[in-house]
Amino acid sequence: MPGTRKILHLMRRFQHEEDGITGLETAIVLIAFVVVSSVFAYTILNTGMFSADRSKESITAGMMQTRSNMELKGSVTALADDPTAPTAVASVKFYVGTTAAAEPIDFDPATLVVSYTDDKVAEVLASTDLTITAKGTDNGDKMLDPGETREVVVTLPSDSALAANSTFSLEVRPRIGAVMNITRTTPLELKGLMNLS
Repeated sequence: MPGTRKILHLMRRFQHEEDGITGLETAIVLIAFVVVSSVFAYTILNTGMFSADRSKESITAGMMQTRSNMELKGSVTALADDPTAPTAVASVKFYVGTTAAAEPIDFDPATLVVSYTDDKVAEVLASTDLTITAKGTDNGDKMLDPGETREVVVTLPSDSALAANSTFSLEVRPRIGAVMNITRTTPLELKGLMNLS
């Protein structure tokens, strides 16, 4: 039967040819490659977004630290222990404000850290050694806002005995913001009130 022989011949031919199977295997490999690539790309993008977000937080925190700067407004004055016969400096007075376009600074004496250093003494002062008074424009809160000025009177430690021609430093550290350092030298002869600018 020629028809049966022809059908058997065609069936043998289909059994030996693998073109369809090879194409299917290639398609499966291609799909697997695309899936793995998309998962890898998603992971890379997600990591990049997380990294960029962390960088933004770091930059914002750094900007807060640098933008919250204080600066001296006017001169630094020293008051002696005795106005008529001075032997040592008893307190130092200065005025502070914020720099241009700075953020408000928490200026509560309870959170403000002021340290005093001279050639004999180095200590952090207690909040009771600070007298902070608002001068000029003030909205009544404990924040040092742009445009506001605070008068700070620092009572020096009793063991400092800051004498004539002596160098000292005051470091004012707010809770958030950069440190303000004031370094001055007392005059050759002490008086009741001395301008140290």
